[in-house]
Amino acid sequence: MALNKSEIKYSGEYLASQANGEMSREVVTLLSNATVYQPGDVLARIAATGKYTYVNTAANDGSETAVAINYARQDATSADVSNAPVTARDAEVNQAELNFGTSDGPTIANIVSDLASRNIICRTGV
Repeated sequence: MALNKSEIKYSGEYLASQANGEMSREVVTLLSNATVYQPGDVLARIAATGKYTYVNTAANDGSETAVAINYARQDATSADVSNAPVTARDAEVNQAELNFGTSDGPTIANIVSDLASRNIICRTGV
């Protein structure tokens, strides 16, 4: 019988480089939405609450603009997660390791541009 194994994503696995120490990171509150956030999930900030959630380019509440990348696995299935680390600036990331949700090619290009405006540079082939 074959044994199937899968490996979870590790914290910060998407990073190619970042600023010294923890200068690239922020600590935020992730919105509870019956899911587990994974390292590499692209996040946006809801303007009214200041909480972070998955980027949704069809929204108009602030969550349409990518502002950060989730750093570590966070279980938000039943409650908001406080003190969640995210990459918020000054980093190079492996684009193939990011989760853009259901976004298509042109939308991903816009999300990559949003991240670049925060000095989070998406690289391919790293």
